[in-house]
Amino acid sequence: FPLARLASVRLRPPAGETEQEGALLQSMVKRYKHARKVWLRYETYLLQRGEHKAASETLQRSLKSLEKHKHVRAIVQFAMAEYDHGSEERARTILEGKCTSAARFVAIHMRR
Repeated sequence: FPLARLASVRLRPPAGETEQEGALLQSMVKRYKHARKVWLRYETYLLQRGEHKAASETLQRSLKSLEKHKHVRAIVQFAMAEYDHGSEERARTILEGKCTSAARFVAIHMRR
């Protein structure tokens, strides 16, 4: 797993290096599609740059690539990153949607 490489990508590089960081993160996302931490780092990078729509689209792409048991954690961590670097309201909406779908999941399985 690319932990050493991921750790080398700083979240706030010196001026002028953000394009290099973005290119490195894009290549890591392509290579390590199964790694939730890589997707989260890329989404956080986009949120810090103010590219909220691109970050949201990246979340949807990550959910297509990640295994199903990683989806909840990926969504919750994205919402936390959105809260820290984006809009509190969007983060709240994401978490409320996740809680609603989780409640339906629990209700369905409790009937069995």
